[in-house]
Order: sequence, then C-alpha cells, then structure tokens
Amino acid sequence: MDHIRFSAAGPFKIPCDKHETSSRIKQIRSEHTKNFWKGHPESFADKSGCYVFALSASGGYMPWYVGKTKKVLSKEIFTPDKLNKFNKPLFKGKKATPVIFFIARSDERKIIPQTVLSQLEKFLIQEAKNKNPDLINKVNAKKKEDWSIDGVYRPKKGTSSKKSRVFKKMMGL
Repeated sequence: MDHIRFSAAGPFKIPCDKHETSSRIKQIRSEHTKNFWKGHPESFADKSGCYVFALSASGGYMPWYVGKTKKVLSKEIFTPDKLNKFNKPLFKGKKATPVIFFIARSDERKIIPQTVLSQLEKFLIQEAKNKNPDLINKVNAKKKEDWSIDGVYRPKKGTSSKKSRVFKKMMGL
C-alpha cells in the first residue's frame, strides 16, 4: 500500500440556536446543517475521512467527539445519532461555539482504505482523550501510554527548549 498523506481543515462553525428551555443552552438541529456544505468545506464533502467535533471558547478548542466515515463526510457527519452526540456538551450549558475539523486525503483521491481510516481514528481519539477526559467516544478511548517527551511528544505547556526542538525536527515529528 502506498504512503497516504492527510490534510486537516477547519475549524468550520456549525450553526446552532438557543434551546427552547434555556437561553444558556445551545442546540444543533438538522435544519441548521442543511446548508453547511455550501460554504467553505465543499472540497471535503465527497471524501472519506475522519472528523473531530469540538467546542471553541476563549481562542482555544476542546475536542468532544471523533468519528470516521464509511463512505463520505457529507452523508455521515450530521446524522441524527451524531447530532445527539454533538449536542451533549452543549446541553450541559457550555458557553462555546460548536465547530468541526476534517481530516482527509491530501491528494485528489477520495477514498481511504478502512484499515488506514481505523488507525487514523484510533490515533485521533487517543490524542483527543488526552486533551479532554470527558470525550464522548468510548471505543478506542483507552488511555494511551502514560509518558511524554518534553517539548516533543504530548508535551506540557512551556516545555519546549532548543534541544527538544532540534530532536523533534531530527525525528520528523
């Protein structure tokens, strides 16, 4: 199998409105997503890949759910069961904007072999779980190894040094 390169895109804002029971609670409804693909992420609509649903607040992003497609992104990311998952953190009153990121092939090919897609999804879930212990995913969400390399891999903030940057560059990370 050839080496597959991926590109990431986003964040793309997911339209939502206030829930009828409280002005503090937001909700994503299926009617909000009908025109989603007529904007910026059109090039990803007919590709297979992974996606990360996140909330944006104070200039940062918190991942809440990672998924992969069996077919194409436009047919799978806004199904009723996905909207239920996306709405979970919003129903808790989180003051944030719902966004989504896409990871798909960087070349013109649209399909990713399912074995590769599963590896990519597992990696993304484990990294997202490291950032957000409340990640909605249960499958593949087992905690990764309990180690890191300062400034290189899963680093704490502020641990980057010249030595770690040189090592990271040397390793191609």
